[in-house]
Parts: sequence; C-alpha cells; structure tokens
Amino acid sequence: MTMEAIAERANTSKVTLYKWWSHKAAVVLDAMLAEVSPIIPVRDTAASPLEAVRHQMMTFTRFLRSRKAQLLVSVLAEGVLDEKVGDAFRKHWIKPRRADARVLLARAIESGELREDADIDLVLDALFGPLYYRTLVQHLPADAAFAKRLFQSIMLGIATDDARKRLLQSR
Repeated sequence: MTMEAIAERANTSKVTLYKWWSHKAAVVLDAMLAEVSPIIPVRDTAASPLEAVRHQMMTFTRFLRSRKAQLLVSVLAEGVLDEKVGDAFRKHWIKPRRADARVLLARAIESGELREDADIDLVLDALFGPLYYRTLVQHLPADAAFAKRLFQSIMLGIATDDARKRLLQSR
C-alpha cells in the first residue's frame, strides 16, 4: 500500500492526502478507527466502575472474535515492523482507551471497590494484555469465558472485601 495507491483509489491527489495525513499509517489508522471505534466505546453507565470495566472487557472480547478484528490485528502487527504505524497505533488506539479505563479504575478506588494501593496501569495490562496476546498468538481462544475468568481473577486480588464478596456471588 502506498500513498499513490490510496490517492488513486480515493480519486484525489497525493497533495490532498498529505494535507490531512502525514503518512500512510495515519490513513490506515484513521480508517480502522472509523470502522471499529463505534463498535467498542467505553461506557460509564454501569452500576459500578468495576462493572463498567467488566462490560468494556466483554465488549472488546466480542469484537476480537469478529471479522472486523482482523483490521485491528493487521495494524497491530504492522506496528511492530513499522515505527510510524506503531506510534500512531499507540497514540490513537491504545492511549485513549487506557485513559478512559484509567478513569473508571480510579473511580473504583474512590468508591471503595478497589484497594487504594491498586496499580492502575498494571491492572490494565493484566486485564487487556492477555486478550491481545490470545488474539495475536491464537494458541487458545480469547472468548467470553476466558475474559470473565480473567476479570474475576484479577479483581479478586485487588478488590476490597465488600467488592470481593460481590464478585464471588456473581460467578
């Protein structure tokens, strides 16, 4: 894929493309975000911040099992090989989603659902990293059952006593 090919397919000039995007990675990422973002928005409408995080994990897991996930996987894989793609992926996909989830986890700490010493970045990596890993490596499915067990396991380790009881009841 080249900027020339993109310009030809869009029936425009390279100059116009470069006016809006600095490189082809930005074009691809914008296309991916336009296609995928509406499918997995972060919604802070759940009864509790932890429930909102669980819902986000389950929504992301459903997405990863869909055909549209191949676009995300392709961009992620290309980002390993191409620094510009990787930087754009982290800036436009990872950082905004982590920021939204960080807010939810901070609210979970404030509301007494998570221990005050919970390391939010570590929690995010523990919750979502295995989903990406299973999707990329494909040694085992990144399915709803796995996501549910993963969420329960992580949260049981960092939830406050009251929240832990609720989590155990919801098994």
